[in-house]
Order: sequence, then structure tokens, then C-alpha cells
Amino acid sequence: MGADQKPRPLTKLYKHASELLAKARRDRDALHTAANAGYDVRDKVFDCLVTIYHVRDWVEKLHPRLTSEINTLFKKIGSAPDSQQ
Repeated sequence: MGADQKPRPLTKLYKHASELLAKARRDRDALHTAANAGYDVRDKVFDCLVTIYHVRDWVEKLHPRLTSEINTLFKKIGSAPDSQQ
């Protein structure tokens, strides 16, 4: 990002958390397609994981009452970061 550019909030790209969740599904599908075709999947894994992680950010910001539930879900799948609360 250049010095004269301002950061673009994620809400300019996705209006609702459900849109970001749909992107996570597309990333997952792209990962499966690449793996099934025998391609190097490192970039696809990274894309998928970053998107999924940020779905969590959206839920925490837009629906704070669900923070406990989303943290429980991430712990079940083994990728919950330490809580900052």
C-alpha cells in the first residue's frame, strides 16, 4: 500500500459476515479442486485459513454475544488463538 493510500475497510468489500462465509466456502472448494488435481495447495490452504479466521473477527465485532460460542468452535477444530479478553 502506497503512502498516499488509506486502508480499505473489509466492509467495503463484504457487506455482511455471510458474504465472507460464502468466500470461505469458495476458498474451501478451490482447495479441494487443487488437491484433487494434484496441484501444490499451499496458497489455497493459506487463503482458506485466513478467510476462516476473519469470519471469526466479523462474528466477534457484529455479534459480540456469540464470542464464547465462536471461541468454543475454534477450540474444537484446534485453531483457537488465545483469548484477549
